[in-house]
Amino acid sequence: MKEIKNTTVIDKKAVNKFCETYYFDKFKVLRIIINILGLTTIIAFFTKNNYFDVQLDTFIIVLICLLILNSSLIPKLNTFRYFKKQKGKTNTFDYLFKSNNFKYGYKKDSYASYSDLKKVIEVKDYIYLYLSNNTVLIVSKESFNNNDLIIVTSLLKEKVIHYKYKNV
Repeated sequence: MKEIKNTTVIDKKAVNKFCETYYFDKFKVLRIIINILGLTTIIAFFTKNNYFDVQLDTFIIVLICLLILNSSLIPKLNTFRYFKKQKGKTNTFDYLFKSNNFKYGYKKDSYASYSDLKKVIEVKDYIYLYLSNNTVLIVSKESFNNNDLIIVTSLLKEKVIHYKYKNV
């Protein structure tokens, strides 16, 4: 396999898309449980039964929380916090994909084997390489030509146990 190069600019679009993918994937079960509890609160408010009395202020708070929970507001806030911490700077990562490992770097180059990756999540515009639960590399698909993208995604599917495509 030939070496395949990629340069990814980590801008607001890339970080926001990652935050949305991470948030809606990581908290899926918790969001379902909270939605069910919120729905029962809303139903109780309109039915006015004797067992569960819901006041108007509680109803409004639950409704606002459900709207925030199911919208992309939380990922956007996390993106804002990330770039505030970065002082608005975008970073450029260089990748070099080889047959057994890949090189990545921002200021200093590092190498990782494909077996070191915890999981890989592919979305429409990006590939997320999880080195650990707290470290993710964002690879832009735009920097690949079509043939190189097919080679890299096939290689990742073959070498990484937890590979997932998300239609987000």
